[in-house]
Formats: sequence, C-alpha cells, structure tokens
Amino acid sequence: MSKKMVNSILFLVVSIYAVAAQKPHDYPEIGNPCPEFILHEIHQYKVTKASVSAFRKKPLIIDFFEQYCISCFKSFPKLKIIQEEFKDSVQFLLCGYDGKYVGNSTRNIRQDYQNYQKRFNLNIPVAYDSATVQRFKIMSFPYVVWIDGEGIVRAITRSDELTPENIRTFIKGHPLDLPMAENAQQGNNDHFYNPDQLLLSNGNGGNDSDFLVRSVLMDWKYQQRDFHYLNVNARNLKNLQGVGLPLFYLYKQAFGDTVTYDLPPEGNASDNEPNHYGQWYLKPVIDKCDSSLFQPNYTTGKNMYSYSLVMKNARWLNDMQKKMQNDLGDYFGLRVRVENRSLPCLKLIATDSARQRLLTKGDKANTDYSQSSFTFTNQPVAKIIWQIWVYNPLEVVIDETGITGNIDIQINAILTDFDDFRNALKKQGLDIIRGERVMKAIVFSNPDNG
Repeated sequence: MSKKMVNSILFLVVSIYAVAAQKPHDYPEIGNPCPEFILHEIHQYKVTKASVSAFRKKPLIIDFFEQYCISCFKSFPKLKIIQEEFKDSVQFLLCGYDGKYVGNSTRNIRQDYQNYQKRFNLNIPVAYDSATVQRFKIMSFPYVVWIDGEGIVRAITRSDELTPENIRTFIKGHPLDLPMAENAQQGNNDHFYNPDQLLLSNGNGGNDSDFLVRSVLMDWKYQQRDFHYLNVNARNLKNLQGVGLPLFYLYKQAFGDTVTYDLPPEGNASDNEPNHYGQWYLKPVIDKCDSSLFQPNYTTGKNMYSYSLVMKNARWLNDMQKKMQNDLGDYFGLRVRVENRSLPCLKLIATDSARQRLLTKGDKANTDYSQSSFTFTNQPVAKIIWQIWVYNPLEVVIDETGITGNIDIQINAILTDFDDFRNALKKQGLDIIRGERVMKAIVFSNPDNG
C-alpha cells in the first residue's frame, strides 16, 4: 500500500470522527437547533398534531412536566398569567410525561391536569408525550426549553425562570444567562463541582479567590451544579461541606442538635434514623434584625451560600460547630441563641366518629397518590401528616387525631390549594387547624439589640 493511499485512509478516518464529534445530540442543547419531534396529542390548540418546527413563526417555550412534580403544578396558574401578557410574542406549550412510575397506580396525568385546568381556568396548550421525554433523557421536572423563532435552543431551565423580565430578554434575542436544567447527560462541561473533592481546590466549584472567609464561606454559584447538603455528624467529623445552601440551613447545622433528619417520618419500617421533626422550629425567629437575609432566591443565588470546613484535629462534634459558629458570626455579625418557645404549628385533628370510621378494614397495605387525589389503604396517619407537610414544607404538622391504628382514606382535592385540601379532609372527619407547640427555635438579632 502506497504512502499516499495510507495518508488518504487516515484523512478519511479522521474526517469521519470529526463529523461524528460535531453531530448534535438527540436532545436539546443551548446554541443548537432543537431536535425535531412530533406531538400527536395536543389539547387547547388549533391543531391536535404538530412537529416542533411548525411552531417557528415565533419563539416557543415548552414546559415539560410530570404527574408527581409539585412545583410543576404550582407553576401553572402563574404560567397562565404570563401567557396572557406575551401571547402575541411567544407560543407557550405544556408537555406532560404520561409514563408510569408507580407499579399499580391508577392515577392518570391527564385527569390531574384536567382538575387543575378546571380549578384555575387554564387555557395553555398541552400535549402528552412520554417518548420525547425519554428521548431527551429528562431526569427531573419542571424542564423548560426556550426555542427562538429560528428553532435554536436559547435556554433550558426550571419554571422559576419563567419571569416577565427573562421572557422580554428572550424576545429581544439577548443572551439568557440562567441556571440550566439538565438531562441525564448534560452539564459535565458547563458545571464544575465535584462533591468528592474539596470546594475550590484545583478549581472545584470556582476560582480559589472566590471565598468570603478559608474554612470557605462563599456566595453560591449555579455552576456548582446540584445542591449538596451538609450535615455535622460522626461519619463526617473532619470534613464538612455543602453547596447551594440558604443561610438558615447553615445556622441550623451550626446551632442545631446535629440530628440527621428534620422532616416528618412517614410511618414506614425504614423510619429508624434519629429525627427531631416537631421538636425544632423550621423557620428562623427574627428579633430586630434584617429578615431579608433569610429569603433565598434559587434563581439568582441571592442569600444562597456554599461552605467548606476541614478540621483534621477535631475530636468532638461541637468542635466543628463552634468553628462554624465563629465563621458565620465573623461574616454576618448576628447575635444567635437557641430558646424554647411556644410557636405556630399545624395540627391534624379528627372527630369522634372519624376515629372509628377511618380505621382500616384490613386490606393489603397500599398507597396511591397524585397532585389531585390520594388513596391510603391500611396506612398510618403519618402518611397524611407527610402529605400536608410536602405541600407546606416550612410548617410543623402535629398529629392530634388520637387515631392509633392504621386507616383507609381517599381524598380528592387540588393538593397545592390549602383550602381545597382542608375541605376534602373535613369531609372525612379530619381538619387542619392552627395552634402552637413548644419547640426549640434559633433566634436572631443584631448585636446592639441585646
């Protein structure tokens, strides 16, 4: 074989690999054309079937959602208002994943959405397409794809970024520097945080000059990828770090009791970890200081922090906590104390008849739930406490029903609507009332306030 022929073959092989490397992936990528796909079931739109390219007369925003995504369903009323404002400039489209997650669930995403559609008078075009969701390798919802009039993907975000300001920027064709929602394969190049390495070591999570105080306290950057929470415990005694943390979460670790869990147990056999839910208040108690410090913005990163602490000589948990307390005190300058206080909570109560009527018939234990209903068979009341808390995560919810055994119950309600949820519980002889409970609280004040 001649040298010229060898060179020709090598050139061909290199060219093939170069073309393959440049080929766009089969999922949305910022700066590339959106892969073509066809929606076969569109409701509240002028046609029932259309390809994505058919929408190119104006910018298109596709909001992918799924049945068990609470934030997805909570965002629909807001999206309706935004659609009204920009209906002449942007085409909005909801796309629901109608695949099944729960083995024998009888719930249907179409019925859930129709319940919300009726409740909030939604008029947003909606399609159902599990094949495209799987093809795009979407791993979490909401997953919003912003496509300009030329079919180019300009952003991939969560629904929090669907604000009038961002949409005006999008319409004008200006760059959108927004936190990116990822599918199963995206993000490795855009993000640079590895939780197995020290924060800011060798460029992990940012430049080594980004810290506020080393221990490292720094403003959170969305390029640090997913939120990684920190916890002071014996298994991680010498190395404490986490990213994307609201300020109050840092103070809970510095001044709390270091118990792993502060969310309500569901009553499962696996609920055997130490848990202080109901013993500690879930919100800061503000006593004459700036409460805005404790209002995190997950979109802009305001009041969100990342923290890393290494203490090779630490012998006790309180060594770590004292150092963390000093770091927070040096930078934020707040006076902090832990007190027992009588504080607001939600209480689940039951009528005398409900205590008897809801007791289980003894059928096989089962849970079946969606955004607009749930059915519990032979389950503890803790399951209802969990459902209330999921939709009100900053509330302490206390079981005062007096029901000691398992129950059977079916609830049909818009679960993101507290009043609708409560009214449905009332029909079963249950109610959610406001009350108070003595809990430990982390109290904040300015140093000059005593």
